[in-house]
Amino acid sequence: MYIITILARDGIRANIHAVPGQPLAPVIQVETPDGRTLRGLGAVLHGPASVVYAVRSEQQRRCGVSVWIESEHLVEIAEEPIIPASSKATHIHTDTIREKQNRKALREQPMLMVFQPALAVRSSKSAKATKCMTVRTSGA
Repeated sequence: MYIITILARDGIRANIHAVPGQPLAPVIQVETPDGRTLRGLGAVLHGPASVVYAVRSEQQRRCGVSVWIESEHLVEIAEEPIIPASSKATHIHTDTIREKQNRKALREQPMLMVFQPALAVRSSKSAKATKCMTVRTSGA
């Protein structure tokens, strides 16, 4: 199984301030089924995938991320940033405020287990977002 994670927020911040000609820091990490770890500026998935959100700390990945993508199909790592389609594309976002609220609720009242949806899915940039806890793509 391929596991895709956002590697470094510091890299993302550094890339925002990069000047033309300056190399960009890798921000995506892909763990391959044979145990290799690849890093790049984007990833292309060739088939269905799942976006996973782990609320509890024991469910998170070793690197500490709580949202990642899993796929049984081939994942190509991109050496250049991938520019998203401006329209007619589905957009998946993490609601970081709700994620923080979920973590706080888990610390303060671990027995209640009532979590706010932390993922938002939009059918286009202007569409209303649907809030959810998991997302499953249909593939290409």
